[in-house]
Amino acid sequence: MKLWARAMSLAETTIALAVVSVLLGASLNTVGATVTVRQMAEDQERAVLLAQDLMAEIMQVEYGNSGTNFSPFSPNGSTSRAAYTTIDHYHGWTSTPPITRDGKTIEWGWGLTRRVSVARGSSVLSGLVPSSKVIRVEVMRGKKLVFALDAIRVEAEASTRSMP
Repeated sequence: MKLWARAMSLAETTIALAVVSVLLGASLNTVGATVTVRQMAEDQERAVLLAQDLMAEIMQVEYGNSGTNFSPFSPNGSTSRAAYTTIDHYHGWTSTPPITRDGKTIEWGWGLTRRVSVARGSSVLSGLVPSSKVIRVEVMRGKKLVFALDAIRVEAEASTRSMP
């Protein structure tokens, strides 16, 4: 038997290398996509919790005078959320990384930004509700919106009607 008949040719080696390279590239793309999807899912879960936490805090403060200018400053000039007394004080507030009302960093929120906007109720609402505010809490990773939560707060009117 001849020696060259048992040996692998250069062409066969090149083809085998090409096949292995394609399979390796495909598997690396799959791993990369899995990591990206997992990161997005984790960000989404954390963003929902961060937005709900901040919205609950905002909904607990006073509605505020409808004539008040929107400002991210409390009446005493502080930008600390602990001093915020009305919904309007939250307008324009932003934090990276997310912090609690008393200023402590939320450790599991690294890489995410929370921001708040407050607007007067739309003209559609004004026909139904005399005074309302639309509150939006957004959670971002960089410039990408991960989650947004909207709420409408209506000013409670004191009833002066007497019951028969």
